Amino acid sequence: MFATILGIALLPLSRALRLDARKPAHLASGVAVVALVLLGATARRPAPDVALSAALPLRAERDGMRSSGSCQGCHPGQYASWHASFHRTMTQVADRDSVVAPFDGRKLEGRGRTFVVERRGEEFWVRELQPRDPARTLVSKRVVMTTGSRHQQVYWTAGPGGSLVQFPWVYEIAEGRWIPTEDSFLRPEDWTQQETTWNRDCIRCHSVGPRPNLDFDSELWRTEVTEIGIACASCHGPAEEHIRSHHNPLHRHRLRASDRSDPTIVNARRLTRQRSSEVCGQCHSFVTFHNGFFADDWTRFRAGKGLEDHFALYMGAEHEDSFWPDGSSRIGGREYNAMILSGCYTNGELTCLSCHAMHGDEPRDQLAPAMDGDEACLQCHADFRDRLAEHTFHEPAGSGSRCYNCHMPYASYALLGAARVHRVDSPTASGRTTSERPNACNLCHLDRTLAWTAEHLTQWYDAPPVELEREHEEVAAGVLWALRGDAAQRAIVAWHMGQRWARDASGGPWVTPYLARLLVDPYSAIRLIAHRSLRQLDGERAIPFDYIGPPDERERASRAVLDRWVRERAAGGAPAPPAVLIEEHAGLRQHAVEELVRQRDDRRLILAE
Repeated sequence: MFATILGIALLPLSRALRLDARKPAHLASGVAVVALVLLGATARRPAPDVALSAALPLRAERDGMRSSGSCQGCHPGQYASWHASFHRTMTQVADRDSVVAPFDGRKLEGRGRTFVVERRGEEFWVRELQPRDPARTLVSKRVVMTTGSRHQQVYWTAGPGGSLVQFPWVYEIAEGRWIPTEDSFLRPEDWTQQETTWNRDCIRCHSVGPRPNLDFDSELWRTEVTEIGIACASCHGPAEEHIRSHHNPLHRHRLRASDRSDPTIVNARRLTRQRSSEVCGQCHSFVTFHNGFFADDWTRFRAGKGLEDHFALYMGAEHEDSFWPDGSSRIGGREYNAMILSGCYTNGELTCLSCHAMHGDEPRDQLAPAMDGDEACLQCHADFRDRLAEHTFHEPAGSGSRCYNCHMPYASYALLGAARVHRVDSPTASGRTTSERPNACNLCHLDRTLAWTAEHLTQWYDAPPVELEREHEEVAAGVLWALRGDAAQRAIVAWHMGQRWARDASGGPWVTPYLARLLVDPYSAIRLIAHRSLRQLDGERAIPFDYIGPPDERERASRAVLDRWVRERAAGGAPAPPAVLIEEHAGLRQHAVEELVRQRDDRRLILAE
């Protein structure tokens, strides 16, 4: 019927154009366009998703804050670069474009609970099954919002009183699999994730203009945000006056032609060094709240204002797990706390924008052009440009001459891997205790001792001599960290054992038995990192392994990796470095290895990413 009506509607037009095979193609195209317009005009518009809208935080443009859509018309380039960033996709409405995981009816079983994830038309749902009666659904909830799009994705369902509650499974994008939330962090095996509420636990950094608004009497959340995700107003502050004053194009062009800054908007590049860094530090930091989370003083922070007027920074002693003993941050995502300890910041002009650009063409780490190499440091330390090898004592083209690798090593834990510590400093022979930050030299030269490092730092840079125990003169630092270090040390050294540049510097094959040991580590995150490193070593030969599988299967996989390494070593191969506890033409020095494992630092470590 609709086709008949459409044909009748187009008949006068086709006659007017005398459409036939001899007419130019553009006339036929014109009719096609008109047809599409008519189709669009007569097609039924999708009904608003009332249930979804009711579950999401209320959008409210208060106190001059405006959403990113207000910026697009005048700043299309900046809008496009932001739209391509992982900041934009940090929090999204759950729909076919944002949801990464397969909601295909599969069962997710783990930690005593069973869920089914499924799609119902354009909606995504999770069902929890009754453990004793799997045919019975305990509860069914719709997924309404997502967090993350690069490494992992978390899903939120409507909770009691207007809250948003995390579904207790995470989609691990790199592995292409669902995992329990507990196994997505560096946590002890017996740690249980408490219910996570987005309105309380995530809203501060994962939205613009957040207002949790919990009514304690009714226990109802009336949460408001300017925008979900991390958008323009997060970094540029309130834009109401800016938009109003720039409606006049003459005013806009006059200001752009002048050297004057625009007082109606925040531009981090025009702020003082401290205020500029605090724009990023509002989220990339460890903070607490002066008057508690539910006081509204923290919600009034805006870009360009003083961070410590609204938050109190954690620095080391107050949050021991998350900091190395020297005060450096142990985990990624909190770079501000580390960066402000750097001499380049305290005595120089370093800011976050010295290396990063929010509107560049590199969305992965949002580094400015040329800032992924030595130029990041040489822009200030130009005197080293022509004497790099003289300074580094390494080949100029090698990884040992990269400024980042020595002054910002991968000594933080983040997202089931390692990340660069953002405390810019010089290498020392650190890592002597089981919880001390591993040093840059031995994260590359995994086969060398701390004594070797200390000797070279003294010889090359006149570093003061370091008193070391005998074991640090005889056993490689990489071995000590892998066997007896705390959970953070073990995770970081396991990651380095899989990096080609570290294997090239330390003779890679000897790391295999230590990675095999880490396949049965008490922390599931360490087991995953160790197996990833083994896959880097073995490629398609890698032995299958499920890091959250049954313990006996993990033990068998660990033995299989070790047995194959022993067989291949017996058949010949490069000699092992002297300090890695491997006998010539034989296997591990088992007694020494077992003794170090008995000394392992099993202090419970909970890193709050």
